[in-house]
Amino acid sequence: MTSSLPNKINTALKNLSIGSLLTLSALSATATTGPDSYAEAFNKDGRWPQYVTPNQKIVFENGTSLSATIPVVFSRAYEDGTLAVVDRIGAVLIDYTKTDFTQQVSELVEKSGEEQNFDNFIRQLGRRVFDLSHSKTKAVSEKVLSEYDSFLICKSRMDSDVLDQLKADLTANEDWLKAHNCRPIIVFEESVRNAEFYKFLETNEINFPVVVPIFTKGFIDFTFTQREADAVHLWINKNGKLLAKGSSVEKTLR
Repeated sequence: MTSSLPNKINTALKNLSIGSLLTLSALSATATTGPDSYAEAFNKDGRWPQYVTPNQKIVFENGTSLSATIPVVFSRAYEDGTLAVVDRIGAVLIDYTKTDFTQQVSELVEKSGEEQNFDNFIRQLGRRVFDLSHSKTKAVSEKVLSEYDSFLICKSRMDSDVLDQLKADLTANEDWLKAHNCRPIIVFEESVRNAEFYKFLETNEINFPVVVPIFTKGFIDFTFTQREADAVHLWINKNGKLLAKGSSVEKTLR
């Protein structure tokens, strides 16, 4: 009888060791499959948050700063770990490790059993875009915008010749745009009074969505960060991820 006690202890220890190994394996598997790393969070753009919160005070070279624990508007993430965010100081680029970006993406995935598109970029487009071919008095709704997978954001001057060329380029690439379920949106670099703006649209027969003057500067700052400041066209998916940029429609889409 006495000799069985050591055996029982050995058996218990063995079972404990096996249980510990199984637990560690499960934790390891969770860490591998969950979006714990930045690379995985970057690829989960359907889960990108609308806001991120700095975990420390971030001071920039010009003396401005972002405060810790105060959320800022999230624009997009870049593959190298940089985030574009917008605060009262304007659009800035910060390192993801100084925010709760990966944590938020991870929590959003854990709360949902399946993939779901939160349309991060569309939230910013809502109520800022008008389409005269759709309505002369109402902004394009988020529901309508959600029907598209991506957008071609085109900066343009309020110049008839420049606009004619842009319309010709968009028409020439109409098949590509339809195949990729991509909707062009025009944002003019000048900000003018509404009456002048709408007269210009009607005179030039613009039947593409446009950003209204009151939102022009904020929209350009939000969409064209320091990394895209020299670009004229951006191809962006509905979550704000940058797919391509270029100086012409053709160079951006091809």
